[in-house]
Amino acid sequence: MNFKELVLKYTEYELTDYQLNQFEIYYEYLIEYNKKVNLTRITEKDEVYIKHFLDSIIPIKQIDFTKIHKLIDMGSGAGFPGIPLKILYSHLEVLLVDARKKKLIFLDQLIEKLELTNTKTLHERLEKVQIKDYFDLATARALSSIEETIKYAYPLIKKDGYILSYKSLRFEEELNEVSKKLKEKTKVISVINTILPDDSGTRNNIIIKKI
Repeated sequence: MNFKELVLKYTEYELTDYQLNQFEIYYEYLIEYNKKVNLTRITEKDEVYIKHFLDSIIPIKQIDFTKIHKLIDMGSGAGFPGIPLKILYSHLEVLLVDARKKKLIFLDQLIEKLELTNTKTLHERLEKVQIKDYFDLATARALSSIEETIKYAYPLIKKDGYILSYKSLRFEEELNEVSKKLKEKTKVISVINTILPDDSGTRNNIIIKKI
């Protein structure tokens, strides 16, 4: 598998050698740490690169990340999608939030290994995060329902800020309900369906704007 070619094909973004090396360090440390703390059930290299790394960055074709400056990754777990997005866009100020301390210890060490600047972790439940109206974008990958994701993200992002929800299949009814219920507060900007390579499944990325 040529990850550089895959990323170029799916996103039109050309990774540098430095970024490719960062992803390699990420993978190796993820697998090493996963032996003592359960971070992911996916450990085969090609699968990690497709189902975690590529999957995390596919939405860059949906939203202009050069105009995003402050990002909060809600329920970050092993750092997806916050860390892969930070690797691509070094200007981002990133906050990785998770309620599980063991995973944040991994993330703190990973941030150091990857030499990432302006990247911090927060050990907190999402409903208790006190940073209001601050972020340009809130990301949520396999976190919860769309409605719950909006509930957590809404107070954290600025007016005209965005919520990026990563969903697999069977999301349409859920999204329709949310669109009706929260039409005074939010607007669905785009939904893009992507079939991942090597029979790795389907991803639906939903961009929602705070209005």
